[in-house]
Amino acid sequence: MTQSTEAACGVLAVTSAPTAPSVSEVVPQLQDLAYDPRTALAALPVEVRFRDGTAAEAVMVMDPGQLERAHAQIGRVLDARAKSLGLA
Repeated sequence: MTQSTEAACGVLAVTSAPTAPSVSEVVPQLQDLAYDPRTALAALPVEVRFRDGTAAEAVMVMDPGQLERAHAQIGRVLDARAKSLGLA
């Protein structure tokens, strides 16, 4: 059917692209972060968990700037945790 024939017959052809499941969280695996000096990239094995209950293994790759930001942010969170527990 051509588009004009579809309109004349009152037929609406709707196609939707498949949608990926929505991510609920990304959790670090119990493996060490790896650094590749050749590329200056760090790689952290993670598990991506989806809202439909499925999960997939992946690698979070960070460039030096992203790694520095993560380091600073994690340091602040650890300090806040220590203070809340009366350890600092």
